[in-house]
Amino acid sequence: MREIVVISGKGGTGKTSMCAALAHLASGGKLDAGKNIVICDLDVDAPDLHLLLSPAPRRRESFVSGNEAEISPEICIRCGKCAGLCKFDAVLREEDAFVIDSMRCEGCGVCFHLCPAGAIAFPERECGEWYISDTRFGVMAHALLNPGQENSGRLVSLLKQYLFVGGMPEAVLAFAETADPNAARRVHNDLLRSYNADFSKYADDALAERIRRVWRAVPANLAKENRKFMFSKIRESARAREYEDALQWLADTSLVCPSTCVSAPEPPLISHEDESVFKVYLLDVGLLGAMNNVAARTILDDEVLFSSFKGALAEQFAAQEILACGQAGNGLDAGGKLHYFVNQATRTEIDFIVDGNALAPQPVPIEVKAGVNLQAKSLSAFVRKYQPPLAVRTSLAHPSQDGIIEDVPLYALGAYFQKNIAGKL
Repeated sequence: MREIVVISGKGGTGKTSMCAALAHLASGGKLDAGKNIVICDLDVDAPDLHLLLSPAPRRRESFVSGNEAEISPEICIRCGKCAGLCKFDAVLREEDAFVIDSMRCEGCGVCFHLCPAGAIAFPERECGEWYISDTRFGVMAHALLNPGQENSGRLVSLLKQYLFVGGMPEAVLAFAETADPNAARRVHNDLLRSYNADFSKYADDALAERIRRVWRAVPANLAKENRKFMFSKIRESARAREYEDALQWLADTSLVCPSTCVSAPEPPLISHEDESVFKVYLLDVGLLGAMNNVAARTILDDEVLFSSFKGALAEQFAAQEILACGQAGNGLDAGGKLHYFVNQATRTEIDFIVDGNALAPQPVPIEVKAGVNLQAKSLSAFVRKYQPPLAVRTSLAHPSQDGIIEDVPLYALGAYFQKNIAGKL
């Protein structure tokens, strides 16, 4: 079988027309000769190939993509929390009731997860129909979307912007005022230069140089597959005892946050720490991207941002969300630290694990996926062996449930974490 795929291109350049021409060529230019040809229009936003090939449907099914919130007026307590949480103004007040504007709802699930009365349902959204059709060049698989519907969300685009811009106030302001990611990157670089200069202001020359070496080694270690911090990334013969004080200095100033490996997923996690095995995250995902020279164009690219840097940006973002919920902290807060778990027998790893509370009495494993592929062998193996009451997998996919594994969109991780793990909402 031979396959020709048109992956991407700027709108209006003729991708659809070229695909129609390829279908014609593949059939040998003869009508009804394409018995062994299958044509697929997989455009997520504007599948328009049917306009050129005039397909005759032989099968049609409902096309479901994502979810849409629905408020039950019988259960709703009219607190208005959903309206305050919605970033898309999709919750409207009509007389004495709250309703969802389906044209504005992005299906993020924040209102569903955080409604104190449980009055919001989250059914799958029917966005149109998909077809298996006959064309003069062969069989065609395609779909037609309802007006205003799409198979991608603005929240993912906003998340990608945040992964580039980060949360440093001056960088956010620069991007908000100019809509130019390069303006934010200039702020990042200015901050990095300032930090580099400050190392010498607040430490003696020898310590300042060690601090710089550890600081520069953080992105290199996060770029590795297991992200474990190795002092050999500083220089080949480096030893932990030479740089422990420099790493502690960076942690004490909150420029970095270590995540310590635990040998057993049992509470309290701090009692199972192996302090010789750890990862190190930066204070801000935007600065991490700047230190790795992640290009601004990746904001607009559908895949590059998440495929490059091996998911380190997504994992850095998740670390920040956990820290922001107060479930972990730096060395100043001995009661709350980032942790991860490695099964030494199988060498499988869980990206984060946090102590539970009344809502989640056992430690909660959290797996971070950079795309929409939900295959997580490490998390599935962990669930089978330790049977936690709750496990979380966060990715770019829509919210869903897989047994005890909650699939939470990366952009909603903080809100979900606060309610279901930290118990603060």
